[in-house]
Amino acid sequence: MTKKAVYRQKLIKLPMPELVVLYNGKREFPDEKELRLSDAFMDVPGHAEKYGSLELTARVLNINVGHNEGIIRKSAMLSGYVTFTHEVREGVGRGLALAEAVAEAVKYCEEHRILQPFLSNHASEVLNMLTTEFRMEDAIAVWKEEGHEEGFEEGFEEGREEGREEGRKEGREEGREEGREEGREEGREEGRLEGIEMFARLLQEGLSFDAALEEARKLAQ
Repeated sequence: MTKKAVYRQKLIKLPMPELVVLYNGKREFPDEKELRLSDAFMDVPGHAEKYGSLELTARVLNINVGHNEGIIRKSAMLSGYVTFTHEVREGVGRGLALAEAVAEAVKYCEEHRILQPFLSNHASEVLNMLTTEFRMEDAIAVWKEEGHEEGFEEGFEEGREEGREEGRKEGREEGREEGREEGREEGREEGRLEGIEMFARLLQEGLSFDAALEEARKLAQ
């Protein structure tokens, strides 16, 4: 297509677009599912067609282990990514800290020549990416909790004055306890993040994964 194409009056044929989304979340999900943008649109009185003037359809494929293996095997890069994320989750499931789980997953991939040399050259970037992913899931959970709390408070406000006063007392006590627990959790989270940043910095300085992990543990003590 040339620059002069914008002046043409005849219809210009375009390649057919296809939007594919790869899902590797933790929730139960089918092998394949179709999502439509119009499903998120609000109903408008007087409009029989909900999608209005715009529609977008996406084909979502589950790429977790045990799903769509025929498709995954067609791409060495995709297959390696699936294996790597699976190994990280397995490590976290065994009780390892995220940095330790990533280090073990990287070592496993190096031994089996998976995602090489990408993982060896970009280990710190991968670590930061996975840290952001896990923190985003925590943030979503907090948002849901906040929405539940707001709904509870609004409903309680509609009760009798006696009930509101009792609720305020209980709320203050629960709030103090939740605040203490949140403070402890924030402290633990800050400690984890500092350890992860320290581990990533040691990797960038050229230390091996085992050496970086051992040095990070010593500095954290």
